Amino acid sequence: MDEIIREINKRGVIADTDFISAFIQIHRMDIVQKVIPEQIFVPNAVVSELERNARILGNEFIYNDFIRSYYETYFKLRTFNSEMTEAYIQQYLRMQGRFGEGEIQAYLIACKEGYVVASNNTADIRNFRPPITPLRIDMFFCLYQHVTGLADLEIESIREEMKRLNIFINDKPHHEIKDRMRRKLNEMVV
Repeated sequence: MDEIIREINKRGVIADTDFISAFIQIHRMDIVQKVIPEQIFVPNAVVSELERNARILGNEFIYNDFIRSYYETYFKLRTFNSEMTEAYIQQYLRMQGRFGEGEIQAYLIACKEGYVVASNNTADIRNFRPPITPLRIDMFFCLYQHVTGLADLEIESIREEMKRLNIFINDKPHHEIKDRMRRKLNEMVV
């Protein structure tokens, strides 16, 4: 697992909206920072989506204070440049309805830069060319458990908090899925 964490941090991680939002909603970005201590890349569309979500949820004040501190210290904004525009348009047309702008931008930037993509919407990413490396929340919890040494029940209590907020994660308990998630993580460094 140490090798996987080193590889992920060396390549860099770009997050889409659902990944960042999940940890923001439970006020636990510290979990992300334990595994990815330096910085996490965030496309400009993700910033817009997070701000829009905060307004819809009616917690704009909390969001703005919380997220602003991370913009200043942890998030690194990746702008979507003009050379990606044509690829973006083509991917958007193919994936419209399954992916939002933040996801598409994260995936395209990851393709160009070789980043790992922190996202839960990974069902259709095999259609992206060149292929990208996904890091789902359930996979991320395996890394977090390795770094912290927390027991399965402690990880599961965090996951349950996400489930209560209707954040999409695997319905099975952590102890039932962690071996499969670890196998997927090991594929990242093969």
